[in-house]
Amino acid sequence: MEKITYISEDKSSFYSYLFNFIFSSLGIVGERKDANHCDLYYGDKINNIDCRFAIRQVESQSDELCKEILNQFNEFSNEEGIFSKDLISSIGFFLKDMGNSELRSHDLDDFGRLKFKKSFQFRVGVSEIPVVNVYLSLIKILFQRNLGINGKSILPKGKHCAIGLSHDVDFPDKYARLDWPIFKRKANIKNLITNNALKPYLYFKRFLDKDPWDFWLFEDIIAEEQRLGFTSTFFFSSINSSNSYASSRDVVYDVQKEKFKKIFDILKENDFEIGLHASYNAYKDQDRFILEKGVLEDAAKCEIIGLRHHYWHMGPRTENTLLMHEGAGFKYDSSLAFNDNIGFRRNIALPYYPWVDAISRPINVMQIPVFCMDGNLFPKFDNSQDAFFEIKRYVDVIKKYNGIGIIDWHVRTSYPKNEEYWLWGETYSKVIKYLAKDSEIWTTNLKNIYNYIANKEAVL
Repeated sequence: MEKITYISEDKSSFYSYLFNFIFSSLGIVGERKDANHCDLYYGDKINNIDCRFAIRQVESQSDELCKEILNQFNEFSNEEGIFSKDLISSIGFFLKDMGNSELRSHDLDDFGRLKFKKSFQFRVGVSEIPVVNVYLSLIKILFQRNLGINGKSILPKGKHCAIGLSHDVDFPDKYARLDWPIFKRKANIKNLITNNALKPYLYFKRFLDKDPWDFWLFEDIIAEEQRLGFTSTFFFSSINSSNSYASSRDVVYDVQKEKFKKIFDILKENDFEIGLHASYNAYKDQDRFILEKGVLEDAAKCEIIGLRHHYWHMGPRTENTLLMHEGAGFKYDSSLAFNDNIGFRRNIALPYYPWVDAISRPINVMQIPVFCMDGNLFPKFDNSQDAFFEIKRYVDVIKKYNGIGIIDWHVRTSYPKNEEYWLWGETYSKVIKYLAKDSEIWTTNLKNIYNYIANKEAVL
């Protein structure tokens, strides 16, 4: 394993975190030194250090996004072995989401999510670029040129990128409300009354429905993905809107029902992953995450290691919510994304551990970023071919920069079987068939990605 010794003038825990992230992402062992001799120096006292290569630290960088670096980098080496742009702090800028640190209420939608057109990424025009990956590619070239160190890919041998397949289980049963009891202790009375009022209408609608189960596409999705050699992750909600702390936005199905237990068995038998779709109000209390995780583990009879928030609803203080994931025992989360547009939410297409200033350390729960959700594309596109090419364009970028990105498609939309979401299902089918044809893309579920990357990190 190749090793780099380095000195950083900034000895804060945040910069140690950044160097750990950079070395880990490039498959290099980094060893910090206190002496005046090293391979890599980072700081502004270059003349006092005996080093083979230096990256200059810029104390007050006016434009953290060095747009010119995205195109070329050679001209910025103004002296032999010195790189004049501060790539290290620029990576930190994106990992901490500093461009969106001063949001106002009208920058958020009704669900507290950042509006795409109010984001730093939109304002600067970089939502389509995983800038962190670009910077890492440049650092890798600089290490090769100045230190003779190549690093090692974090991806499996022969793979140039990884695409994770995932499905949010929101509305798989159109008539799940009919399974609700008339009364339930410790229930959300308002939602229970609403549900009882809807039952006559739902009975009548189901009677007229030619296919009441055309949203229940689990087995169709499993069969299609298996045929292509893939497995995916299904995120199930373990409490529904009848729960005492639930929202009317929460799901209406019950994972304790026998029909879900049969699906859980099929998923486990075929090495698909079961994850938690955290409820709309879960972010308010860590105990809610613990409860919901336990309920799903009891229903599915397996360990739950990953989650995604329903509606991407993480509350006003995202880092606090992410920290609750750690306390609840999760190993990864996949909730940081744009709701209303395809793109790279924090300009990264790699797993990372989000930093929290309040505790001066990263959260010990891997963030695996989503770049595309079905709702990002429709109704913007009126045909599956154009929607497919939009996704392919992003996949090509991820592959170019050896990244990892997640696709999120809902169960009712992941197979062309119902009239409402035929176009969505047709698009997903085109996407996974395209992925299957490219042997340089590793397509799998999120648990496999987590385990592979975590094992690589352990070696480093």
